[in-house]
Amino acid sequence: MPAIRALPLLLLVASAVALACGPRNLTTIRFPRTTETILNPERGLFVDIDLLHGRDFRHVRADGYTLGFAYVRLDPWRTVALPPELFASLAAGFEAARDAGIKVIVRFAYNKDEYGLDAPKWAVLAHIQQLTPVLRENADVIAVFDAGFIGAWGEWHTSAYGLDNQADRGDILWAILHALPPSRSTMVRAPMYKVAAYGDAVHEHAFNGSDASRVGHVNSCFLASDTDLGTYADPIERWKEYLARDGLATPVGGETCAVAPPRTDCPTALDELRRLRWSFLNAQYHPDVIAGWRAQGCLGEIRDHLGYRLELEAVSFSKQVTPGGALDVEIRLRNTGYAPLYNARPVYLVLDDGEPLLLPDDPRRWKPGPVTIRARIELPHALAPGPHRLSLWLPDADPRLRTPARAPLYSVRIAGARWDETTGVNLLTDALVVPAPR
Repeated sequence: MPAIRALPLLLLVASAVALACGPRNLTTIRFPRTTETILNPERGLFVDIDLLHGRDFRHVRADGYTLGFAYVRLDPWRTVALPPELFASLAAGFEAARDAGIKVIVRFAYNKDEYGLDAPKWAVLAHIQQLTPVLRENADVIAVFDAGFIGAWGEWHTSAYGLDNQADRGDILWAILHALPPSRSTMVRAPMYKVAAYGDAVHEHAFNGSDASRVGHVNSCFLASDTDLGTYADPIERWKEYLARDGLATPVGGETCAVAPPRTDCPTALDELRRLRWSFLNAQYHPDVIAGWRAQGCLGEIRDHLGYRLELEAVSFSKQVTPGGALDVEIRLRNTGYAPLYNARPVYLVLDDGEPLLLPDDPRRWKPGPVTIRARIELPHALAPGPHRLSLWLPDADPRLRTPARAPLYSVRIAGARWDETTGVNLLTDALVVPAPR
């Protein structure tokens, strides 16, 4: 944010009930719908990156993506400790991602083939413990952690060491969750694995910091068959219904793996991406499925609506604004994306270039559909006469990503608002007029 030049605002009321009982003499500005493609953090199509050897990931944003998928191979160390140079390479890769303004979906695995030559359980647990410091230190640029480690491609099946059972999966999942900081989630390959570990009481654990609240879903064969090649057990509809609910509180993503019309055609793809709350999808695999969506005309719709897409519909504010007085603000957004945000981030109201005012809203609860933000704030007594700007700022939760160079890359842009590409704030209005004293 720019240097603070205004006095702090004081939040008086930030609840819909309290504001509804207060003054309602508001000026309302409405905004037309926009179909502009917007790059936003932690969502959308993703591409592969080499986290161990890559040192310049600026091409990812330049090509229209904010997520890189890092498939980190641990084959040489299946039964020995991980070496110090591996952690140094990982740290350098994460720093390169930070400098490029992207985030990373990380998966560790011991192979990249169907035979599943992985590692014994004791080695997996030891490796997770070794990786803990570098994961926690770089959690700011980890969008989500793909559970990995077990079996073929790290996809939790076909384990050479027999780890593809619920007891061993559960122990490894526990280790992963406790290696990551509480702010980050992991994903498992099939919804049955999560339900076996935690049950399916989705809304009881949403956002409460429990282990269950930090386990999402990765589908590595989206649309490839009626069961997505084993992603769903029978009855299939039971598991899709579960995902439709759990995806409102946890991350969902993955990739396609084979052409299987009509399931891989646009109508089914669009329906299931929206229903199952997908936030990210591999832009490179399966190439024939992606090419089919491009030819059928739905790839742009998928690109723009994976995860969240916040559109500004209207902003209302008090007509009579005086220094030291109370300002009522109502911001109406619409999330036209497939899902809410899955990582916590703050929401700030900003007057001019002044100190941001933290609101109590949690964007992870902004489900697809209408979103209303209401607040009543006390204006500074020294507020000068004339027009003033009111903005909304949704920066990353980590201070390392709020520096002047990084804040615009890691803040959420709202469609329809005037975006300040130098600060990352969304201008709602510059017509907040304070009259000159009589």
